[in-house]
Amino acid sequence: MATLPPADGESDDEAFDSPRRFGPWKQFGLTFLCAVWVILGVIGHDPWKTQDALSFGVALDMIERDSGLAPRLADEPYLDNPPLAYWLAAGTAVALSPPLSLPDAARVAAALVLALSMLLLAATATELEGAKYRWTTVLLFVGSVGLWERAHQMSPELVLMLAVATAQYGFALALRRPIAGGALVGIGCGASFLAVGLNGPAWIALAAIVLPLASTRWRSRRYAAASALALQSGTLSLNGGTVAAGTPVQSFASTALSVGLSTSVSLPRTPAAVTVSTTSSFTL
Repeated sequence: MATLPPADGESDDEAFDSPRRFGPWKQFGLTFLCAVWVILGVIGHDPWKTQDALSFGVALDMIERDSGLAPRLADEPYLDNPPLAYWLAAGTAVALSPPLSLPDAARVAAALVLALSMLLLAATATELEGAKYRWTTVLLFVGSVGLWERAHQMSPELVLMLAVATAQYGFALALRRPIAGGALVGIGCGASFLAVGLNGPAWIALAAIVLPLASTRWRSRRYAAASALALQSGTLSLNGGTVAAGTPVQSFASTALSVGLSTSVSLPRTPAAVTVSTTSSFTL
């Protein structure tokens, strides 16, 4: 693919970091490619075997009982995983069916999870290394071999991926904005627990410990303050999700998609200008 040559007096490194490297049409093409990848496999088929069918079965039971408390499958308690993934699938199924069929509408939750994960990865790369690496990070993510089989199935592990991406961006943002960064790490911890249980927060906590040991960038008072806030916000998000578990599914569908989950992401050309505000409320 042809690339723009360096301008007069511009070094190769400066040319690599130049905004001209990703012009408007190339930006549009990459965005279109990511959108097609997200939508691919979500609509137009019955639930796939294994995890996709299990998740839809649990979500369908929640819709029929109009309650997200104590997930069930085939009239039996289903306690293999906490209910966050099933809450999201049930919410999109109720909100978007009709016009979509119930399985397709439930899988829209997987598409939302993938899209948010890519946005958070791009924001993390921009925060740490500048705008020149944001598309590289997203394309590496899209090209991951393991995602081709599992990315379009609604599963607890997919929601865990989004929770980890949220915490990862929080770690990066904590270097500049400790309050916002700590809050995002806490939200990621709470969401990961509600997705897969203790394994999620354990890995995020391990990363929080290893970062200051591995790099001097995280050996600061700002990071310490962000870690303390992460502990508090993680507890609050976990408690909020637990209390909300008894709210009817119909209420979740009418409020969570329009109000509870609102994300505003700005990916400018310099790390200092990155602003991401995420507020998550999972009410079911």
